[in-house]
Amino acid sequence: VHMSDASVTVEGYATSATTILPKIEASPYFTKVEFTSPTIRDVTMNADRFVIRMELEGMKKEEPKI
Repeated sequence: VHMSDASVTVEGYATSATTILPKIEASPYFTKVEFTSPTIRDVTMNADRFVIRMELEGMKKEEPKI
């Protein structure tokens, strides 16, 4: 898991990566949930490698102060 400003990126392996996305989208805490790259099937682990990015609901990115 990587967090910065108002976004979260989750990387990992799952039996089926496509089943994870709807579960995160159903959460009231996240918006703009999307795969940031194609899922790749790892045959040695019998799992999908995924990277999912989302924004935290209600959080605003801070603009740099000049």
